[in-house]
Amino acid sequence: MERLPSELLCYILSKLDGHSLACAAKVCQRWHGIVNILGKAFNVWFKHCLLELGLDDVVYQTGLTHLLTTTGRTAAEARREDWEFWQELYAANKRCNCIGSEKWGPVAERVKKCDEVVTALVLNPPTSTSYGTLWMALKDGNFHGGTLDRRSWFSHFQSRRVCPGHINGCTDMTVVTLDGCPGYGTSSTEPVSFVVSTGIQGVVKVTDFQGHQKAVIEPRSHQAYCVSSVGPYFVVGHDACITQGLVIYKIVRAAKMAGGSSNSVSVLPLMKLSGLRNSAVMSVMLSHKQVVAGDDHGILYSWDIPSLSSFEGMSPKSGQIVEIDKPSAAVQLKTMVEQVLLHRNQVIALSAMGHGIIFVLNNDDWSTMSVICEEKINALAGIGGYIKCFAASGSVLAVGRRTGVILLFRISSKNWPSNLKQNFIGCLSTNMMDLTTLTFSDDGREKVLVAAGSAVFAFQWRRKEEQMLTKKTSAVKTVRGRP
Repeated sequence: MERLPSELLCYILSKLDGHSLACAAKVCQRWHGIVNILGKAFNVWFKHCLLELGLDDVVYQTGLTHLLTTTGRTAAEARREDWEFWQELYAANKRCNCIGSEKWGPVAERVKKCDEVVTALVLNPPTSTSYGTLWMALKDGNFHGGTLDRRSWFSHFQSRRVCPGHINGCTDMTVVTLDGCPGYGTSSTEPVSFVVSTGIQGVVKVTDFQGHQKAVIEPRSHQAYCVSSVGPYFVVGHDACITQGLVIYKIVRAAKMAGGSSNSVSVLPLMKLSGLRNSAVMSVMLSHKQVVAGDDHGILYSWDIPSLSSFEGMSPKSGQIVEIDKPSAAVQLKTMVEQVLLHRNQVIALSAMGHGIIFVLNNDDWSTMSVICEEKINALAGIGGYIKCFAASGSVLAVGRRTGVILLFRISSKNWPSNLKQNFIGCLSTNMMDLTTLTFSDDGREKVLVAAGSAVFAFQWRRKEEQMLTKKTSAVKTVRGRP
């Protein structure tokens, strides 16, 4: 290894992740042996070795700011030039030990390689009484998925092709939940979940988690780009080729209608939202009292809607549709709005056409907004990259870049965008160069962040008291030989 030309060695090392670099360093006797080989490329080694930590965090903790800008030996290296020093530092910070609270600790990271790029993803977490499901829509349009149990989560996850999805590809997926469906599950009161997916040809499909298609909404346009849901309600974003506006649908048990079987469902239109400016809806978010959508012209819309809870227990008939003529608010952003999120009384939008810009608005007042440009994100990560997607859970926002690096931020305070550096938690690395989507799950006991592209990575954290309980239980089983 030490006899390789430096140019070739630099190229090889640049393709490795942190774990592989650690193994490569063990081949050489000393840390400075690698440094001498790389010469001026010393920073390349350091950045790749600590990519998963978040360079800012490491620099602040160690005070070794010169390591990012200088080459050769320094006073710090003279004191601890062994690879063991960097190995210990790497192990101490690996996988973002703090996820926004000291009560959370990392549990595991799982990965699955995919034959096709994942275009959409849904996670239905397991509960104490039922299995969960992870579903992926691949670029070829087929749906793959597998079950998750409460104890092992992703440890024994095996995905399979569950059903054909959409011809030419799926654009988005979401989960809708009905309370008490006889014919599904073990009792009439057990909630039942379905997958609602949108396709490039404008078709919207409703599928159960066994892979059975339950309903289809015929194309209202040439393409359906996005979907968002709350309980049994969902809204779909279309292009502007045929019809204008958004439609909120409700999934109901067909058993309540004449001739319906006990395990079939129907999709009924509930509300129509108008006021779009001849544009395609690229992103949408539904809540109980509001719909937020972004179009291909960079306009962000908001509609105030009647509370969805007022429609609980009702099965609206065709033709009885609530119409809302115009949005309650609209604002022009930079370019096409690729993603929008309603979280903690804030609207978070990603406007991206070559360069990603995150806009944060107070949901009560859209007159002012905070702007987080790509350069700010890159400065925190210590490496460049195109912002592709984000997801939020509790007080944590995950921002994914196409290069596979995920940045985590605390968003517990309203002014978090103006204090981005102080609210930066750290980085996760997926070693993918084509990250497409993120999804976050948090049931109060476990946080799960799933990232997908050419592979699927699942990062999992558990409350530390849960971890201690698990360890004590395992110890009892080992010593006594029985639960």
